[in-house]
Amino acid sequence: MFWSKKKSIIEQIREREAKEKEWEDIPVVGARSPEQKAEIEAKRIESANEKELQQPRKEREKEEKAEDGLKLVIDTAKLECKLCSNPQGLMKVNYDTPTIQEKKTATVKEKSPQSLLFLGTCSKSPQSSSPCASVMQLGEWKDIGTSKSQDERVLLQKSTIKCNYGSIDVKITDSGQINEPESITTTGAPVPESIDIEIFVEFEPLSTYDGEFGFDWIKWDKNDAVLSIQNDDISNLEYVFDNSKLEYIATNILPELKNKIKSEYKKETLNKIKIPYYASWLSVKEIGQTIKLTMNCTMVSSGDISLQEISFEKNEFYKVTIDGQSNENIKYIPDGKPKEITITCLKPSKEINIVAVDKAKNKIGKIVAVDNTKVFDLPVRLVCVVKDTPNKETEIAQLISDFKSEKIEEYLNKNSLNQALIKTTVETDSKYRIAFSETAWSGTFYDVANNWFTNRKDPAGGKVSYIDDDGEEQKDAEYEHILDKFLRDYKTAFESDGKKFKGILLFITNIKKQESDNEGGVSRTKPVNFREAIVFAPNLKDKSTYAHEIAHALGLEHTFWSDKDDVSELTKNEESLNKLKQNIKSNEDAIVKNNENIKISNNNIKIIQDNVKINEGNVKIFQNNIKEYEAYQKTHPNYYKENPKVASFVKEQKDKIRKAQEDIKKAPEDIKKEEKNISENVKVNEDIEKLLIKQKSNLEVYKQNKYKFIKKSTLNIMDYSSKVNIFTNWQWQIMQNDVKSYYGIISENK
Repeated sequence: MFWSKKKSIIEQIREREAKEKEWEDIPVVGARSPEQKAEIEAKRIESANEKELQQPRKEREKEEKAEDGLKLVIDTAKLECKLCSNPQGLMKVNYDTPTIQEKKTATVKEKSPQSLLFLGTCSKSPQSSSPCASVMQLGEWKDIGTSKSQDERVLLQKSTIKCNYGSIDVKITDSGQINEPESITTTGAPVPESIDIEIFVEFEPLSTYDGEFGFDWIKWDKNDAVLSIQNDDISNLEYVFDNSKLEYIATNILPELKNKIKSEYKKETLNKIKIPYYASWLSVKEIGQTIKLTMNCTMVSSGDISLQEISFEKNEFYKVTIDGQSNENIKYIPDGKPKEITITCLKPSKEINIVAVDKAKNKIGKIVAVDNTKVFDLPVRLVCVVKDTPNKETEIAQLISDFKSEKIEEYLNKNSLNQALIKTTVETDSKYRIAFSETAWSGTFYDVANNWFTNRKDPAGGKVSYIDDDGEEQKDAEYEHILDKFLRDYKTAFESDGKKFKGILLFITNIKKQESDNEGGVSRTKPVNFREAIVFAPNLKDKSTYAHEIAHALGLEHTFWSDKDDVSELTKNEESLNKLKQNIKSNEDAIVKNNENIKISNNNIKIIQDNVKINEGNVKIFQNNIKEYEAYQKTHPNYYKENPKVASFVKEQKDKIRKAQEDIKKAPEDIKKEEKNISENVKVNEDIEKLLIKQKSNLEVYKQNKYKFIKKSTLNIMDYSSKVNIFTNWQWQIMQNDVKSYYGIISENK
């Protein structure tokens, strides 16, 4: 029997302990103290735990990333396009959808340059100089949600959309949602006493307001129904644009459409108040500017209003003053009457709330001051238009002198466009002029007898064509407007080198327009990059005309869609919109058809190439067959005579060789024809896509100008009322987007 020499576990432990004791008895310089040993052991355990946790942490991060990808996308979500010189973009939700965290939910409908906002230039464009917004060609959204909002599938953070111009996916890097706890356990936590709001406050400009700042507000009832927009009764809201049907719907058919306008304002919750609250919008361009508002105090239920006390939260950017006291130091006792307050802009700020509170510091009212850290610089060049007479220099000097004495530039900067934070700089150089010949323009653009401008029409009643500002021919037009003539002559005189003035060309003239046209001024919203406005003689001293026409060039339509005194206006407007939609549909169908033709041609090329290979193989087979028979014929001269079928077969093989060789020879020509067809279809599609970009941008103008009121029923500058002085908050945004996209730059507000 053999005994194992392996030591028992107990023996091994005893030996190890003895050795450890021996080492402990040996004095060591710098030996570790018990505390150090404990610290080292703690670090060892920490390191081991860290390694153990790495895998679960990675798995958790992977799960969190997947969860982020499933987040619903909302307004102001962050985007990324790696071809853009400024790769970070923003999602602007333009369609009316339910809100998440007080921001509209994004759906698959958001697929235009007006929804995907990139401020840089595209590196795929010539010299990398084209703004992304002008070349962007978006496809369809992918990896979208299964749920719907307003009958449209929602976007998720993982969703992507391809820009066909750059052949790159635009990604969503942040959903726009702020992480908020789903639930908080409050068991055992102290519960504060619930305090009901007894009063709330609303704000509006004084009756003396004249556009010195931007202010927009609505009024509503306890049932959350809108009563008025600014000073205009909601009953005057006549049409609302339907983004799904792409048409204006009359509110007398669907009265509930009137409440759509609430989406333009921030709905607030004021503690336990039983009625809704919508914050007002404030826009102040000038730093240090003091504005005046009326504050209206309303009791939630019956009670003594004089027992209430109103103050404002501390605010380092805006100082609210009432009776000499400011912000948190205010202790205003309401008396049931409207109260005048002042607000001073102390310094530029991002969007910030100006909050009114009661004695218990409960929120009872709010104004949202928009981001005024930037201003939108808009260059305007004055161009004088007079007759070419010996007196022209005097007339031009008078036009410029009157423009200055009427302080039009000051009005634009302090009483109109300033509401949109637009800073207008007008260039008044007398060299920019059009001195036209009465004789040359007579019968086309000028009526000598009446001394007024006209639009050029075909004398025979047919259509006319002309070249637009982009150098493209416009065909089958009812007429060529004097706008186009002014612009063409200006370009000939001052832009012959092809360098366009980046700004608004403001033509002023001491001659009126044909009376039946009823135009004191004129401009266009379409195409979206239109850069011209005209003010005719009768309106040279009407300041609002300048703001009205420049605002047209900046994307604002009239606030009305029809005219009760002119039924033809509604018909004309509807026909124009329907024609645009039909043209878009026709062009989209044409692209589909052309793509199908391209697909057919590519398939034909493949068939031709395959046939060449087959024919080349057949030729070899036929040649081998003939070679064998002819070799046999040489040794048997009478073989063909005795076997006529063989002779016929050889002849048939030779004919097949000839036919195959002809097909092989013809193949390159056939391929060229198919390639030419592909090239032509690609070119046609490129032209159509460019046109579609313009057409869809024009359609966006309708979507953005979605609310239409009864003509002459509002104080809006885009109305025809006798007194106008205000824009809405969505109009501010439309003009700002146009300035930064086509005409000017954004600079720091100082």
